[in-house]
Amino acid sequence: LVWEDVGHGHKIRPYAHYAHCTDDLRLLGRLFELAGTEDMSGDSVKLLLRTIKFLRLCDYSAEDICSVLAHTSSYFYRVFTLCGNHMDVREVGNVVATLIFLAHCFVQDETCPLHIWHQYLFRKYCPLKTLNAAVIRLMELLHFKLRLEDNDLDRRYRALLGELSQRSSLLPVAPGCSLAACPALRRGSAEPAAAASAQ
Repeated sequence: LVWEDVGHGHKIRPYAHYAHCTDDLRLLGRLFELAGTEDMSGDSVKLLLRTIKFLRLCDYSAEDICSVLAHTSSYFYRVFTLCGNHMDVREVGNVVATLIFLAHCFVQDETCPLHIWHQYLFRKYCPLKTLNAAVIRLMELLHFKLRLEDNDLDRRYRALLGELSQRSSLLPVAPGCSLAACPALRRGSAEPAAAASAQ
């Protein structure tokens, strides 16, 4: 991995051990660039690497993950345009991770329930009730419009897909990051999933 070729590589590198594989480091850097994110905390980087790893261990394909992140990048850009001045740098990761949940509800036929996302990613940050309220609030900010224009989606998707390599290396698991139970958790629908399919 050539860190100079990774978007925001100097901020991502200290937390590389939280990634599932080297491709995820490049995907996160590209996500930040597409979302227009210039500043983020170390905790945000850590959370988002764990979130992408979560998607992988839920058995979503790399192409599906690129589609989810493509939608996420657009959602965050729109949300940040509306209320970025009131968003603390430490909140960026939580907002993006929640938008990844929304995007996966919209893109995927089989979704992972919100309470599982909370258990593995948000438990130390907020109660499930607060997370659910955050999902609804973000949908309101997006005017419940989760579909992207074809040209915009294609541009974002291709940029992310271009970060995938054929020789991505698995990375050592960081302490406390085990999501081994996750592959069995794809069954069922997330609580706001029906609403998230609004176009």
